[in-house]
Amino acid sequence: MFFKGRSIKDKKARFVRQGTRSAKRKLKNLAGRENRFMTNVNHQVANQIIAFAKASGNNPCIVLENLTNMNLNTTVRLRNRYWRFSWAFAQLESFIRYKAVAAGISVLSVSSHYTSQKCPKCGHTEKANRDKKKHRFDCRKCHYKLNDDLVGARNIRDRVREIRHENEIASACHW
Repeated sequence: MFFKGRSIKDKKARFVRQGTRSAKRKLKNLAGRENRFMTNVNHQVANQIIAFAKASGNNPCIVLENLTNMNLNTTVRLRNRYWRFSWAFAQLESFIRYKAVAAGISVLSVSSHYTSQKCPKCGHTEKANRDKKKHRFDCRKCHYKLNDDLVGARNIRDRVREIRHENEIASACHW
């Protein structure tokens, strides 16, 4: 399942445009509208994720990146900060978690380190593999090409498979 945020970004752009004093007064009168919009979008996305997980079969599991310290080591220009930091990821995660619990679906968090830089085909990890501006992944070793976010999602899926496999082996071995 893949969500594109372009339409959301365009809608949010309308909330941010600055202009005359009267325009700023109007923005002040519309305070909270953007927050309500994003809350609604996050509810819709969470509902779609839960529905997708339910339809996926037996023992569904939702895996999220651990984004706790995502922005601590990131340098972003002032004009780009709004776009970079304005999506309410923590809110989306909390919606997914409480809706998953209600639906009886487990939710796991995994580290996001190097997930968009590691090739899911050959395992080669290099910063140059990913072009953030074009959202492209191109492995410098085996030349595997794909959308960088999709590569990250596949690497997260593979990490969870490894964790589940290790847990199955550990539970099967009674030391």
